[in-house]
Amino acid sequence: MDLLADLNPPQREAVTHPGGPLLILAGAGSGKTRVLVHRIAYLIREHDVPPSRILAVTFTNKAAHEMRRRIDALLGGPVARPIWIGTFHAICSRILRIDGERIGVPAGFTIYDEEDQRRVIRDCLETLRMDERRFPPAAIHAMIGRAKDEALDAERYAARASSFF
Repeated sequence: MDLLADLNPPQREAVTHPGGPLLILAGAGSGKTRVLVHRIAYLIREHDVPPSRILAVTFTNKAAHEMRRRIDALLGGPVARPIWIGTFHAICSRILRIDGERIGVPAGFTIYDEEDQRRVIRDCLETLRMDERRFPPAAIHAMIGRAKDEALDAERYAARASSFF
C-alpha cells in the first residue's frame, strides 16, 4: 500500500519531512490526524523506526485510540501497540509508573480528580473537627492549588501564612 497515495501535496510534504521539528497549522477537519497517522506509518515502514521509539501526544483519549486504530489499518496489523500514543497526562502517568520510584513516586500511585481532592479535604476537616462553613473545601482546594502553582512546600506556605485560614 502506498502511504502517500491519498494525501494532497502539503500533507505529503509533511509526512515525508526529512527530520527535525515540523509545525503544522491547520483548521478543524483539514487532515491533521491523517497526516500524523501517515507520518508515523511512513517512519515505521520507510525508515525502519521501531514503533516503541515513537511518541504521539493527543488532546483526548478518544483521539489516541483513533490514531492507534488508523495506524494498525494502514500497516495491516497490531503495529501501533508499542507506540507511545496518549494524552499529555496519560504519557506522563506512564513515565511515572515506569521510572517514578527514582524520584520518590511509587509505581502504584493514584491520581485524584477534583472531586477526590475535595473529598480528602472534607475528610481532613472532619478529622480536625473543623466546620466546613467556616473553612469551605472549595476555598481550601483553591489555596492549595495556588501554593502548588508557586511550588510552595508546607513549610514555605506556613511561613507566608498571614492568618489561621
